[in-house]
Amino acid sequence: MNPFSRRETHDAKAVWAYKILTALTWLLAVVTTLYYTFGTHSSKHHVGENIWRQNDAHRTPFHLNDIVTEIYWYVVFS
Repeated sequence: MNPFSRRETHDAKAVWAYKILTALTWLLAVVTTLYYTFGTHSSKHHVGENIWRQNDAHRTPFHLNDIVTEIYWYVVFS
């Protein structure tokens, strides 16, 4: 949603606030991603395991396949 789509002019404070909040939101997303990817977390049955091991512990239709994910990241970023 673009907050600037309804008006053609905006004051400098609104633009700066939007830039700062956008940067903070992006930083929060990156920190959260790194924390849950590389950190160890606890659940009821699997204490101290990272998100990939907990993914293997809970088999559901939404289970993420590690091999497919690794191939995807290799193809996209190589």
